[in-house]
Amino acid sequence: DVVEAEALVSWVREHESALAEAAEGTTNHGELLDVTPYVVGNSVYLRFRYDTKDAMGMNMATIATRVAAETVESETDASLVALSGNLCSDKKPAAVNAVEGRGRSVTADATIPRETVEERLHTTPEAIAEVNTRKNLVGSAKAASLGFNAHVANVVAATFLATGQDAAQVVEGANAITTMEVTEGDLYASVSLASLEVGTVGGGTKLPTQAEG
Repeated sequence: DVVEAEALVSWVREHESALAEAAEGTTNHGELLDVTPYVVGNSVYLRFRYDTKDAMGMNMATIATRVAAETVESETDASLVALSGNLCSDKKPAAVNAVEGRGRSVTADATIPRETVEERLHTTPEAIAEVNTRKNLVGSAKAASLGFNAHVANVVAATFLATGQDAAQVVEGANAITTMEVTEGDLYASVSLASLEVGTVGGGTKLPTQAEG
């Protein structure tokens, strides 16, 4: 019941160091940063957050979490139903990743001079900023989209394939917000990607072509 669920939450919060010791005993590189419990009825979902260093770290985190979950089972009355409760949320569009992040959260920006916009793009900073507002922001909001951008998925997919990342994680990688505004007559643009799951070691990064970069 919910009383037992809250008791489990209290135990997890009091024994986070023990869970970290169990999890980190499975890896030479990974570090358990924290565990956040979520209660739904008599179910408790534990969201483990790791620093996996240069690896994308999905396998590392999975193995570590299994051992930590076994510690919870052995020390409490809780029973593990599934190692993943989908609150992760891996390879699925989810607001939790947009808010909390997953993998690396990245923001980039640039200011493009008015003359460049006019000469190269044959338009104005005002026109581009308006399109971004009406399309990427308002249009996406009307569609209840989790991404407020124009096809960030294309760029993420191409980069993932070229560098040996998990192509299926384009799903959350494309969860991005693009902003544009006119500043002192020039065009200011930014993109914020909340959940880029990438690594420079392991997985497809070892493939011959992908390892060239």
